[in-house]
Amino acid sequence: MKKILETIFSVKNRTVINEKEKILTIFGIKVILSSVPIYIYISGSENSEEVKPSFPHKEPSGLIPNFSSAQEVLEKYKDSAVKLHVGCGMVYKPGWINIDNNSDNNIEKLDLNLDLANPLPFPDNSVDFIFNEHFLEHLTVDEGKRAVSEFMRVLKPHGVLRIAMPDLKNTVANYLKPKEQWIADTKELFEKFHLTYIKTQAENLNIAFRSWGHKWLYDEEELARRIEELGFKKYVFCELHKSMHAPLNNLETRKESTLIVEITKGE
Repeated sequence: MKKILETIFSVKNRTVINEKEKILTIFGIKVILSSVPIYIYISGSENSEEVKPSFPHKEPSGLIPNFSSAQEVLEKYKDSAVKLHVGCGMVYKPGWINIDNNSDNNIEKLDLNLDLANPLPFPDNSVDFIFNEHFLEHLTVDEGKRAVSEFMRVLKPHGVLRIAMPDLKNTVANYLKPKEQWIADTKELFEKFHLTYIKTQAENLNIAFRSWGHKWLYDEEELARRIEELGFKKYVFCELHKSMHAPLNNLETRKESTLIVEITKGE
């Protein structure tokens, strides 16, 4: 058993097993091990009766982006606003340039396939609006600051970057709620995202910090601090779905995007 366990490596929310032809039983599930990696999804404890995947693995989608280059994008939108939806995931916004690297091979429609760890292939002062939702918390502080700087570089003067993410204050407030209220308040969210395996507020808090690739959670004070460290002074915190700029209204797709800021580029 020890040898078998040594072959199990946690990768995000799944377990990868790569052993020679053997049969392994985990929580009553028999698995034939071969030279091909096998993905087993395990939620909850050893006593769980129900085993559900949080994020099912998908095979490569064979996705072909709508554009092959930034120049092609700028040419098409030369007479209209250029709007980038970065880290779009499976949320495709018509009228926007939806950008992601499709790392989970689950995106069905995309405009540009880009690794956002690299500089954007757009010239300085070439983009009108940029939007991202639940993106920045997946980066370290330094990575996040580099990303924001890069977004601001490509914005035109008076262009606007809108960032939406979960608020650390709300995460902590949920932890401090009476148990019955926490259960009622999280029921819809947990069912929607297959998180019903979460049983305690402590587990929920730890998951918020450690799972889904999260690297740094922000509240308003922390986000403002990092924006100002980059030298940007013109920013405003916003409500869900509301903006002074028409193209930035009603963009968020998740109710838990309760920390939203818009940064405007100067002259």
